[in-house]
Amino acid sequence: MRRGMGIVGLVVIVLALGLMPVAAQGGFTPDEQAALDDVQAAFEGLLAAETYTADLTQNLTQDIGVSFQGQQLALAQQVESSGTVQFQQAPANTFANRTLSLDQTVTQTLSGAGLDSEQLVIGPMTFEFIVFDDELYMRMDVPLDMQGLVPEGWQVVTEGAEVFPGMGMYNMEQVTQMGGNFDPEYLRALIAGVTAVELLEPETVEGQALNRYQLTLDPVQTLEALGAANLENMFNTGAVPFDVPALIDLIYNDEDTRHTIEVAIGADDGALHSYAESVWLDVEIAAEMLDDPSLAGAEMTMTQTMVQTLTLTGVDVPVEIAAPDLDEADDPPAGAEG
Repeated sequence: MRRGMGIVGLVVIVLALGLMPVAAQGGFTPDEQAALDDVQAAFEGLLAAETYTADLTQNLTQDIGVSFQGQQLALAQQVESSGTVQFQQAPANTFANRTLSLDQTVTQTLSGAGLDSEQLVIGPMTFEFIVFDDELYMRMDVPLDMQGLVPEGWQVVTEGAEVFPGMGMYNMEQVTQMGGNFDPEYLRALIAGVTAVELLEPETVEGQALNRYQLTLDPVQTLEALGAANLENMFNTGAVPFDVPALIDLIYNDEDTRHTIEVAIGADDGALHSYAESVWLDVEIAAEMLDDPSLAGAEMTMTQTMVQTLTLTGVDVPVEIAAPDLDEADDPPAGAEG
């Protein structure tokens, strides 16, 4: 069980990064530049909104190979997530108010080292986050066979989420910071990160005509826009078995890392309709990147495909975000199974 919970935490933190608005200038055909201008305007319109609500889905497929003390171990896993996010500007606060509710199931298959393709299904689980007045709250609903591993009810995790298995490795304040508003400097930094643009076939959804574009980002310049230090500070030193700066550098500089963004924009109003981000990794993690003494000499490989999609369901429509009642008794999740 603990083997899966850490991976679940990683997936949740990916979501905290939020939207990554992009734009580019120069080196494109007139049609491509017009498409990029369209994308930039759509994202700027969203970021200027007082509130927005979106449906979210995320699918992660990952294969990890470990070579350790003459043994070969393979972990294949798939994480399927869906939920809803709400955002509300809060100029007086450090962080914008927002909520995230995410249903998630993790399927893992472990083989090698004498194991006979052991499969483990973790979930379904529900993660809930609230950021309100600069405090971060978290709650988990889990199946009966996992109850007791996580605390009941809402917890304040602004300064750390150690009470949740696998979450102690994260600096929650930095995670919240990465999910805040995007400023003009961040947008400008990403301008140089678009290396290619493709005009996709338009489509009509519920009577609305949509223009669709796919943008390819340079991972190195994306890292510069995000800031390596910002990513490194998301993790608590000593709680992660990796040399985090070296691993981040490896992922973003590896020639096999690919990063694309697909957007759908209203043909009539220029408003952002949906946003899909895809990242592909295929890296080798050398023994010197592992800080845990118990893993000395181990080597790892990791291939990963992550696709995350946000579909806007309401912009500048009132939302209700408030701090949860920490004393409220929680009923078991409906339909929870052992």
